[in-house]
Amino acid sequence: MKYNQQNFLELKEGDIIYQKGEESNFIYLIVEGEVKIKFLWTQEQKGVVKKTNNEFFGDDELLAKSTR
Repeated sequence: MKYNQQNFLELKEGDIIYQKGEESNFIYLIVEGEVKIKFLWTQEQKGVVKKTNNEFFGDDELLAKSTR
């Protein structure tokens, strides 16, 4: 596969990648840096998952054909 800059999105610290309820049409690979994924199940149940270099995320929703 040939590298194509159009297939990559560069974000800076604090940028929001996606929000709850959005379509799940992408899988994300972290090339460099760290991403925090915040979950809110109820007001009392919250969680944060950290992903770093060479990790994927967003694949669960894409494969399940569900929203984020």
